[in-house]
Amino acid sequence: MVYLERQHPEPVGLPKVTGIILLSGIFDNKLSEARNTPSGGAAFERISTFQKLAKMYPDARLVVSGGSGKLDQGGKPEAYIIRDHLRSTGFKDGRVIYETLSKNTYENALNVQKIINPKPEENWIVVTSSWHLPRTAAIFKKLDWNITTFPADYRTYGQYKLFSPYNLFTENLELTDTAFKEFVGLIAYCLTGKADCSLGDKAGS
Repeated sequence: MVYLERQHPEPVGLPKVTGIILLSGIFDNKLSEARNTPSGGAAFERISTFQKLAKMYPDARLVVSGGSGKLDQGGKPEAYIIRDHLRSTGFKDGRVIYETLSKNTYENALNVQKIINPKPEENWIVVTSSWHLPRTAAIFKKLDWNITTFPADYRTYGQYKLFSPYNLFTENLELTDTAFKEFVGLIAYCLTGKADCSLGDKAGS
């Protein structure tokens, strides 16, 4: 997790921002629908980061992307669940485009690209969990879309340690499981040609 989270630090001195994209994977579709309220927000910080950036760049176009990320989930797309939460906080979403068909990160990038048709000179920020950014950036690169990554939802302190700073065994297992799934996902996307995994200017440390 430390390795994944260190690949894409928060950018400094951003140029003029054309738009901001928030990726789903925050709420549980079925749980939210059953409880009639946004629920299961394990990566909730993505939303607050998106709101912060939207306020910083009032002229930027805004996109929320997410359908159902699991095969056994149906009903309301997650983008609309995020919309409901944004509105409940008083966020004015008149300039937000909601993409509701994507089921994974590759479809997030592909579907949003088709909707907004970004130009090479434009600067688009993509907000997602810090540990999810290596795969995200590789997917956008494969689509020839040069985005600026913006991390949220950190799970570690950012330093390698022999012993974990966490006290709960179950929490350590959860972090390990998340990191393992992300590495497997990145490898799978590379092998299937959905991500550009060539070495770039971000060397792991």
